[in-house]
Amino acid sequence: MLLAACSGNSATNRANNTAPAPPTPAVGSVTPGSPAPPVGTAGARSSATAGPAPPGATPAPQALSPSRVETVKLATEVLLDRYYKPLNSNDLLNAAWRGASGKAPPAAAQVTAPRLTGNRDADWSAFSAAYQQLYNRAGGAVSGTDLSFAAVQAMITSLHDDHTYFLSPQDNQARQAEDQGGGIVGIGVTLGQGPPWTIQDVVAGSPADQASVKVGDVITAVNGQDVASAGSSTLTNLLRGDEGTSLSVTLRKASGGTATVTLQRARIVPPALETRLLPGGIGYIALHEFADADARYAGGLNIAQTLDAALQSFEQGGVKGWVLDLRGNPGGSSQTLSEVAGRFQPTGDVLVSRDRNGVLTDEPVDGHLFSVQRPLAILINGGSASSSELLSEMMKEYGRAHLVGQHTAGAVNGGLVVELPDGAAFQYTVVEALSGKNHTPLDGAGVSPDDAVSGRGDSSDILSGGSDAQYQDAMQWVLSQAAKRPTLALQPAPAGSALPYAQVQSLLQPFAALASDVPADDASPQGYLILTHPNELAIGIAADTTSAAQYADTVRSRHWQGSYDQFFGPGEPQPFIITIDLYADPAGAHAAASTDDFSTGLKQVAAPAKLGDETVAYQGFGVADGSDQIVWRRGRIVFTVQFTADPGQESFAPALAVAQKLDQQAASLPQP
Repeated sequence: MLLAACSGNSATNRANNTAPAPPTPAVGSVTPGSPAPPVGTAGARSSATAGPAPPGATPAPQALSPSRVETVKLATEVLLDRYYKPLNSNDLLNAAWRGASGKAPPAAAQVTAPRLTGNRDADWSAFSAAYQQLYNRAGGAVSGTDLSFAAVQAMITSLHDDHTYFLSPQDNQARQAEDQGGGIVGIGVTLGQGPPWTIQDVVAGSPADQASVKVGDVITAVNGQDVASAGSSTLTNLLRGDEGTSLSVTLRKASGGTATVTLQRARIVPPALETRLLPGGIGYIALHEFADADARYAGGLNIAQTLDAALQSFEQGGVKGWVLDLRGNPGGSSQTLSEVAGRFQPTGDVLVSRDRNGVLTDEPVDGHLFSVQRPLAILINGGSASSSELLSEMMKEYGRAHLVGQHTAGAVNGGLVVELPDGAAFQYTVVEALSGKNHTPLDGAGVSPDDAVSGRGDSSDILSGGSDAQYQDAMQWVLSQAAKRPTLALQPAPAGSALPYAQVQSLLQPFAALASDVPADDASPQGYLILTHPNELAIGIAADTTSAAQYADTVRSRHWQGSYDQFFGPGEPQPFIITIDLYADPAGAHAAASTDDFSTGLKQVAAPAKLGDETVAYQGFGVADGSDQIVWRRGRIVFTVQFTADPGQESFAPALAVAQKLDQQAASLPQP
């Protein structure tokens, strides 16, 4: 699920264990407007599929009409069925009509607006008929793609929700690259949530950094075009462009006066986090975004592994305490949020989500407490949003960290991304995210620091040997605490029968899927996760189980030893999620395979084929609508293949085709 100005995952991704967290939007080189997405559940697939297909066959792509009315229908259905607040069809479709008619040429203005009453089916019939007339009257002056995008964007804008927004094909492509650490082409800044466009962060080494652009500077013009009151999409389109091209940016400097700088666009691949052991024994951690947990960075490590390596290096260097800098961090994946929190806090929830029916679901820390615990201060400011706010508030509520800086953005909810035809996408809010311990709503409220310190902090200055008033305050607090109590007596949550990371990887990797096992449209591998603590299985399962702690206890009782998760194809969640779970004995594997642990999101249905020693199948409903799972066991291994399509286009055929290949491979391998 995304918590970008928050992010994470939820919804049912697996029947037997838990839902692996789908990736969350990451912070790019330019991030104007609303924070990145938050917590979510099952999402929609990137392309419509014709349903039902014969067993073993992959559904053929459904042809789209020239008018692309299907794009508007998909967005309408997702919002009506899954948005975290109930919506009315007439409100949504009236907004869609305003967007479409505004995009059409004047010659089409004579088309009568549809009469909408609030009856969902009748409203769609009226809208689609009028929309088709509008497209026909336009006579080719506007494409069906552009007309549908205008309708969807207007519908989304009418909700006035920071976490629900439209992504053009260009922005969506950039988001996908960012999610996997591939970066985007831009100038290397993160901006606030609206005009005036104040710079919240500058990527070290980026074109903006090299031109001495600073945190607190305000962009007033791009290539001479006034952007003082421009919308986020307008500004983004002006700042982005082809790699190597130039642009001029006019700034109102935080230090006073104005300046115009010429920048050359470059591919920005900002590190998710940067660390330094600073004078005085301070282990400094600048976390720029909560990137997807399966995204890999230097040395093939994800964020959690990179953080572990840094903390270990600090110990070898004689660290006294830690400062975690979340200033300008707009959020990201809820799974990464749980992983970062789990390094510093042994137990507790990082967030509690509330769905459209008022159901509360908790999300725990991941269980991987670092072996030595030291005093921790966290730096925050107005650019700290979503997952940053949830982490800060959690650490404050549990008394684990001291917050220094300025009030945060107050942009905290959970969302999912739906891929649309023709390359676009949109994110929608699926749950309200509350603080983990006190269940405090943070969206619109934000988090207050323990020590309010004015000024504009910049992690790039600290990483290059400089400082600022906020860091100085945090450093002094950490050192004062370290003088009283150098280490804290915290004990990790029990891991049960789980095996070490390397052993789980070695045992299960031979059973993993290859890109050639997945249909060509979705064959791009998006990443993998190896899970080695029961808490990790309870991350991101909002709407699937009522108690994460109880579920983790159930996993321990089955003598679970570890999991290997794979993600294939674009979207949130990805079309194909493959999970391989290892248990100490066949009895534990049988208990997992034969039990519906997520009865609030999955219902058992007849299995389409017999695989391995036993086979079950599940179909998602509610927010998990569109997800089909095939679960089977071979000895002490349980396999799950999940296929997620657009609601109403579900089919077990794609999941079964992949499952049969994996089972055939597993049958030829010795049991671990």
